[in-house]
Amino acid sequence: MAMEPRRVIRDAHDQSILCVAYNLHRRELITGSQDSFIKVWEHDTGKHIRTLNDGHLGWVTGLAYGSAQRMLFSVSVDGQLIVWDTRNKCDWFQRVKTDGQAHCVEWDNRRQLVYVGGVQVVRVYSVIKKNAEEPSRRKDRPILKLLETIKDVHPGGFVRSIVTTDTGRIFSAGSDASLAIYDIYDANGAKQPSFSVRKLPNCHNGAISTAAFDWDNGLMITGSFDKTVKVWSQEGKMLQTFGPLADTVTGVCYVPKTKMVWMSANSTQPVVYDPRTGNNVTVYKQPPTVRNVVRATRADGVPTTNLSAASGGVDDEDELAEAIGADKPSERLLRLFSIRGTDEVVGATSSRALIIWRYNPHGAMSALTGHTDWVEVVCYAKKMELDASLEPVVQLYSGGSDSVVRIWEPQSRLNAHLYRQVGTSSGQHKGAILCACWCEAYNAFITGSDDCTIRVWFQQTTAAAVATVRADHIRRASMLQTAHSPDDSGAPAPEADAGSAADGVQGQGSPGNAPAGAPVTASASAMSGSAMGAPGAAPDASSVRQERTSSFVSDGTAGAATAGSAAEPASREELEAAEAAAQYVEATCSVLGGHEERITGVVVLQPPAPPGRIVSVSWDLSIRWWKVQPAEHEEHLLYTIENAHDDYIHGIAYSPMTHQIATCSADQGVKIWEASKRTLSATLSGHTADVSHVAWNEVYGVWVTGSDDHTIRVWGTDGSQLQQIDTQDAVAALSTDLNFGYALVAFNDTSYGLRVYYLGLDPPGDEEEEGAAAAPAAAAEAHAPAAAAEGPPSTRE
Repeated sequence: MAMEPRRVIRDAHDQSILCVAYNLHRRELITGSQDSFIKVWEHDTGKHIRTLNDGHLGWVTGLAYGSAQRMLFSVSVDGQLIVWDTRNKCDWFQRVKTDGQAHCVEWDNRRQLVYVGGVQVVRVYSVIKKNAEEPSRRKDRPILKLLETIKDVHPGGFVRSIVTTDTGRIFSAGSDASLAIYDIYDANGAKQPSFSVRKLPNCHNGAISTAAFDWDNGLMITGSFDKTVKVWSQEGKMLQTFGPLADTVTGVCYVPKTKMVWMSANSTQPVVYDPRTGNNVTVYKQPPTVRNVVRATRADGVPTTNLSAASGGVDDEDELAEAIGADKPSERLLRLFSIRGTDEVVGATSSRALIIWRYNPHGAMSALTGHTDWVEVVCYAKKMELDASLEPVVQLYSGGSDSVVRIWEPQSRLNAHLYRQVGTSSGQHKGAILCACWCEAYNAFITGSDDCTIRVWFQQTTAAAVATVRADHIRRASMLQTAHSPDDSGAPAPEADAGSAADGVQGQGSPGNAPAGAPVTASASAMSGSAMGAPGAAPDASSVRQERTSSFVSDGTAGAATAGSAAEPASREELEAAEAAAQYVEATCSVLGGHEERITGVVVLQPPAPPGRIVSVSWDLSIRWWKVQPAEHEEHLLYTIENAHDDYIHGIAYSPMTHQIATCSADQGVKIWEASKRTLSATLSGHTADVSHVAWNEVYGVWVTGSDDHTIRVWGTDGSQLQQIDTQDAVAALSTDLNFGYALVAFNDTSYGLRVYYLGLDPPGDEEEEGAAAAPAAAAEAHAPAAAAEGPPSTRE
């Protein structure tokens, strides 16, 4: 989540913490407790600075900081309002009797007024500016004077909270489950201000226990003993209700940076709601439990990065409580305070600890839970909507050691960063999923596994949608092939194998013989008169199985297809074609067999390659070219290079700019291959240990490699080494930034972080950009003569 624990103050008080204030000028955190003490803490380090002595004799129930006068106001059940001078030693210089218990205090910076909530009444105090502005304040010169006592505001209860707004309106919430709205007149004039009060009874079914204000939208937020949180407009209209929660709402606050409402209800972690949709998004934010945060804190008060490891193998606090024989877990979140003017939230726990969450702009916005083991691969793609009028949404595909492929979609278009699981694979790999890629031309997710197989997961869509994408791919490939090839060469198009002319046009073969779930276009279906996705003859190859059952199980969230047209087709042929185009392409799975060891990498080739060409590498030292959707009586396997390296091949990357692939290996080398010619172009030598990762940097047009020799190296397309970056650990993951060309690297260490490296290269100039733009065309021209080589699967040592 973007709000991350940044500081923990253990045993801040001897009893429960009831209130918090913040001194913006001195960057100090001030806390009040049931132990009657007020303590001041250094905000950045959490160091205890001082305890305000000779103060209250009972629970400190409210704190407010007057920024304009640099004064601190505190109230207590002992019936005192104390004014503290925060400019020097923070000594008190005025004590005011409130004629009864005081339960909250609020500073009105606009009008220079102090509001104190007591039993059924609200007392208003004004600041005597002459005495307040003196350089040396004296105890015999009062700062506050009683302006007005507003009685019977909350009859039968006490004032739980008071909130002032920038518009001048004031709210109070009481234990009698009512709200009061105050309008003030002539507050800045010569006359004494007058107050107009409007009461809203029975706002909750129980006493209001806490309240906060949404400064972004001007909304009042209340929490109650009825286990609900409600949002109110400034006119007193109820807008939303959150809950019910598991217990009494003990704390609530609005977090401006994330635009979320945080709640606590004797819970083990903050409960997070999105006020825009009214949904509980805690499962997506995954805030760590209070116990994990406190137990993972170092001696200096800074939480460690791996918060889950602090639980000692027990992540559920209820399990821990049961293990030690307790009725309830010992660590609960009791109160929450949002500090205006900062990016922080302060929480008070049942163990008298303070937790400070700070907004991290680079932190995770949400967490997706569902996998039961390591997640190895994540891919994203635009969903081909069944309704063409809808804007495509981004889908995520994930897989890992639990052998399951999971599909995720945004919870709503308002919350595009909150993903929910909408499907899982029913036919699973027999081993861990180690690599994956997305094939847009066939709307398929492709995975490689520890079980030595590649699976192609065709996603449900319409034939028309697939045909549009595939036709665009063929158009771009044709432009690269014809515009830069000699007119008199007579060379066929790249990879112009049998059936390639039908790629994206007729579904690779006649529609009636297409495998189950094979994407076919409207024209093909109309000619055959058969429904889309009808079972047909599978390719006759021992290494390929076609699963005719649905490859994904829906979670019940996917919508049904909608079809319709603005006008009726003019002819029967057009009607059949329109109906065929709206038919489903069913979700199916093809299994590609041939590798003898685990699959460690798979990539999809772009133009000038025809649609649906993929390349895979394996620990069996081979590189294999495949067709995602072959024609009838054709095999998926197109070409094999055996013994491509001298040791295990760890990964593969593809360069659309040069139409080359790069493979990295445990033999300490990296090799560059021509994707169309399938020939070795260059060998990158220099690493002194296993090369575990290789990636293409699109911004600079270079190859980037990571190795167990604790280095990251940058290579030109000609095989020359351009840069070397020394690291402290072996590279565990490597990617490149598409905007600025930075290297994003994770390591096999205990930091659990992602490091960003500048490659030390000059930004590409205009000439380089022009050269880069011409590179694909040049590559197409260079590779065109090799297209005739594709045909039956072959092997090359």
